[in-house]
Amino acid sequence: MRRFALILLLCGLPLVAEQHGGGGEHAQPAAVWKWTNFGILAALIVYAVAKNAPGFFRRRTADIQKSILEAKKIREEAEARAAAIDKKLTNLSAEIDSMRTQARREMENEAIRIKDETNLLVSRVEDHAKQEIESLTKHAENELQAYAAQLAIDVARTKIQSRINPESQAVLVDRFLNNVSKQPERVN
Repeated sequence: MRRFALILLLCGLPLVAEQHGGGGEHAQPAAVWKWTNFGILAALIVYAVAKNAPGFFRRRTADIQKSILEAKKIREEAEARAAAIDKKLTNLSAEIDSMRTQARREMENEAIRIKDETNLLVSRVEDHAKQEIESLTKHAENELQAYAAQLAIDVARTKIQSRINPESQAVLVDRFLNNVSKQPERVN
């Protein structure tokens, strides 16, 4: 409140001096009042600045230093993240190479497995085919033997029928009966 009154007082002094000093004889005291008012006002401004400026500049310096520290911390974090990203990028190419090598190994192992499985299946198919061929061959041989036997019987029948007439049939029956009668009797 004192400050406000002091400011009003200082602002009012030049007005009072002007009202009193309208003529030539009072011109010099008006200039003195003006300079006095200016000196008081300047002294008050210098006092206010001297009183408040150190605190203001200290706070401002502290704020600036705090901002600098925060900026350093942010920069360090950003550099750490950038270093981590660079490390990941460096490791990424090695990781990609590792994945490619592993994929090649897996593909080679899979190719070997498929080849072995294919060979096993081919072997099974060959064994099955051999067994089938053997079975079909035996069956064909049996059919061929049966067919040959049937042909032999048919040929023999045809020959016998062509040679046998009623006279030769009677001779055969007589011979059979003679052979049967000459055999000794069996005792039961």
